[in-house]
Amino acid sequence: MSCSIPLITITEVRPSYLSWFEENPVNLIHAKLPSVASASDSEVSFKEEPKEEVDDDLDLTGDPLKVDLGHDESLQVFHKETTTQMWYLDEDKHYPLLVKTARHKLNKILKNPDSNQVLSTYIVCNADDSEKTVLLGGNSKDQMACSVHILGHLTQKQVQEIQLSEEEDLKASFEGEIQINEYLDKITYNLYGKSLKNFFHQNASMRYLSTMHGSIDIDVISCKKNSQSKDEDKIKVRLEIVAGHELLKLHFLWLELVELQKLSDILSDATDEENVICEDPLDQDIIYKCIVEFLSSKHLKLESGKEVVDLNNIRQEDLLDGLWRILTRCENVSVLRDSFMFLFEELAAGITRKNLPIKDNCSKISLIIKNISDGKIGVPDISFIDSVELLFELGAQKLKYDFEVILAQFTTRFTNNSNSIQSIWAKFYEHGQEDVKMLRRTRATRGVNHIKPEILDSKVKQLSYLAQLYIASEFIYLLKENVNLMDEGYWHIYGCIEKEYISNCSRIKDFRGIYDSPLVEMSMDLNVRNAPLVLKSLCPSRWIMSMKMGNKSTTETVIYDLCNSPIFPPRIYDYDVPISDSESMVYFVTKMSRSTGLF
Repeated sequence: MSCSIPLITITEVRPSYLSWFEENPVNLIHAKLPSVASASDSEVSFKEEPKEEVDDDLDLTGDPLKVDLGHDESLQVFHKETTTQMWYLDEDKHYPLLVKTARHKLNKILKNPDSNQVLSTYIVCNADDSEKTVLLGGNSKDQMACSVHILGHLTQKQVQEIQLSEEEDLKASFEGEIQINEYLDKITYNLYGKSLKNFFHQNASMRYLSTMHGSIDIDVISCKKNSQSKDEDKIKVRLEIVAGHELLKLHFLWLELVELQKLSDILSDATDEENVICEDPLDQDIIYKCIVEFLSSKHLKLESGKEVVDLNNIRQEDLLDGLWRILTRCENVSVLRDSFMFLFEELAAGITRKNLPIKDNCSKISLIIKNISDGKIGVPDISFIDSVELLFELGAQKLKYDFEVILAQFTTRFTNNSNSIQSIWAKFYEHGQEDVKMLRRTRATRGVNHIKPEILDSKVKQLSYLAQLYIASEFIYLLKENVNLMDEGYWHIYGCIEKEYISNCSRIKDFRGIYDSPLVEMSMDLNVRNAPLVLKSLCPSRWIMSMKMGNKSTTETVIYDLCNSPIFPPRIYDYDVPISDSESMVYFVTKMSRSTGLF
């Protein structure tokens, strides 16, 4: 007698719980969650499979290599441990099959392969056998068979004991009956936060991210080829931030980047004078008054750079900063245009003092202000779209100077003009800018009510580059405040950040991309000499040990994963921890065995 089991096949994916040993996409098969109708069900394929007994003679999924990690097998269920979620949110719907059913299903696939099938197939299991199998996998093309098992848990003390005896055990393994050809050891130390990648998979709900804004991890990777070879140690630093998160240091500057994006949208789409600039505007009369008072300010002057920057007062406000602060409070484009006209008339009338301090000499707004103040041009008659463009320039210049001051604290490499922020910034004005300097002393009129494509493209590039400077600054603050490194280590990492986000002006193509997908990651090598200082007294958050053995025709690999959080969602395996261990750090141990060339 047989019964039907509805199965779901998801093609070309790599679930989070496969990532520690599988680099490529796979075909994943799991059961349909009983009594749950998902909106996404129509997007995956269902297959009805009869329940059949497994023919052991056809079993291609066994464990060819028995390796004992030395863990305690006498686990008892006492206490449900609450830990950080490591899996993608949609993986909660991955419902397992009985191990016997999964093995039979996989055997049929391997015995009757699809000629067009190149991906490995994995089937989710419910660990109902003695080895607690949670995954079975295989690929006929590579003659590969794989199984993944839950081994239980280890306490922090037990893991430390394994680390102490690891070198001696390794030597015995290399010279023993089953000789290991290669041993890879990857230990991850979590220095700050939690890795955010899983929470951003398939648009994870922001409720999971209320306090998760960044993370710092260090990977120590050792590779040993034989008993005589020395470990080839590599140390990598991995940084993650959620761009624009309110808990990050420079969130207030991110909000101004968002304002620039709104202005860019207006420039690219409409000339409507009612387009909203500010949701909490000032009255137009108050804006005019603020302009007059600001232009008359005795404290308006250029300031030299600071060695240490107070983020509450990055630098003294200059003319363009003040105009940005005031004019962003205009209700709509119509009020904005009138306010710019008022500003220009005030400058032309000479009521305010001459020689207004402006550092910028390439933007259109700075050239207009200088030329009006010097009496070289009359009051320009600007269109609605012109006023939005000028406001964009004010904000862009303001943010550029902010980031220059912030980043100058951490590196002196900006003295190289070819890679400096200023030289990159100047390139944005090489095309598409009108020469305001050459306008006559009479009234300058521009009746164009649309922006030229090349100018709009320049604005998009400016905003994208400002986003890069923001990300570079956030990475540096995250690192500086949470990692204890020697100066040499800091300068090396700063140099990597500078090369990636400051000297390279095309790292981000469009601010919208980083706004819609705010998780930003970066990794870089760290000098081995810095490791002891950074990792002193830290316990690893994850430890992966991989052993490979075999010859040209057959290869056997065993991987142990020790992680301080469960890697499988509870529908696949519900981890239980004895109450005596629940108050200390616990490592959840998983084992993967893979063989190739066996059939």
